[in-house]
Amino acid sequence: RVRRLSTTLCRPRKSFLAGKTMLSLSLSNQPPKSSLGSPATSPHPVLPPKKSSISRAQIIFRQAMNTVEGQFGRSELVFPKDIMWLAGAPGAGKGTLTPHIMLLRSLTLKPIEVSSLLISPELKARKEEGNFASDDEVLSLLLQALIERTKTDPFGVIVDGFPRTEVQAHCISLLFDEIRALRREFYDKAHDTRFRRPIFHITVLFLSKAESIRRQMSRGKTALEQNEKVRLTGVGELSLVRATDLDRVLAGNRYDKFQDTLLESLQVVKHRFHFHFIDAEAPLDVVKERVRSELEYQS
Repeated sequence: RVRRLSTTLCRPRKSFLAGKTMLSLSLSNQPPKSSLGSPATSPHPVLPPKKSSISRAQIIFRQAMNTVEGQFGRSELVFPKDIMWLAGAPGAGKGTLTPHIMLLRSLTLKPIEVSSLLISPELKARKEEGNFASDDEVLSLLLQALIERTKTDPFGVIVDGFPRTEVQAHCISLLFDEIRALRREFYDKAHDTRFRRPIFHITVLFLSKAESIRRQMSRGKTALEQNEKVRLTGVGELSLVRATDLDRVLAGNRYDKFQDTLLESLQVVKHRFHFHFIDAEAPLDVVKERVRSELEYQS
């Protein structure tokens, strides 16, 4: 006899602000439970991730961990307790919204911007063309930055621009498991209080392609005008001008790459961690209110 189990599905929450709708997915560090305590099933199950991406992530992650362990020593592999992984479509306003998110999360130090870690001439040229650095290049630099950040603020940090690929998303899960293993090794056995129980949040700011291209072009125009004033007056600082902010085709390609890789990567992590999906296609004040509402709802 087959017994049918009733399930409790995680339903979307809609919030209407200034005529816009925000879709908020309430997800925790554990899969949803049915009323009888077993994992809930979905009418649209997520396909299992490709073995090749998992295997590649495991290899890259272990190599990166070995690198930082050799650099710092195993007993110094201490990571921030609360890590928010912030991703957004090009032009979604991550830089503008980050101070608002920091205030809501009681953070005082600037986020770790993955793009700022990629400073070699080769990586800079690749980024200017709208391409991404390889996963192994990004992860090694990021782990080092997280460990260094813990020395000044062990409680929380925002990581801007990660994950961007399916492999990177797997690496987030591997890092979460590694931090828990380090806690068992150094806190449970040696009572080292620096090894705290990790909390991960994934936050995504979303835009349509048309709005993303419009904002990128506007950003490029503003930067060129600002630089011209600086050259004429000698007052102020030159603004960064990206090649993708001056060419609609490159801007569109950058959005497409972000969209394609983001969708895959989110399938990997959204069932494990607190997940915040925020519609950023609205005036700034409206988006700020959406961010506040979403982070308060799942804090």
